[in-house]
Amino acid sequence: MNNTEKLHQAFAQGLSIPANAIHSDLAYQGITAWDSMSHLFLIAALEETFQIQIETEDILEMSSYQRITSVLKKYDVSI
Repeated sequence: MNNTEKLHQAFAQGLSIPANAIHSDLAYQGITAWDSMSHLFLIAALEETFQIQIETEDILEMSSYQRITSVLKKYDVSI
């Protein structure tokens, strides 16, 4: 499984949405499933999936699919 597939799996798990609902325009509070609580589940899924510890300031910046892929690069995870 490549990193893009892992990212989609983490999104599906964290936000409790089907994998086919994940796309690059996805944004925090852009869909009902992505609220403040599910954001924390998403971060936990990302940390578990990529075996990383995301800093609080980065968590606050992770407000869209695109921003998440950008922040993950900081942790040597390329999508």
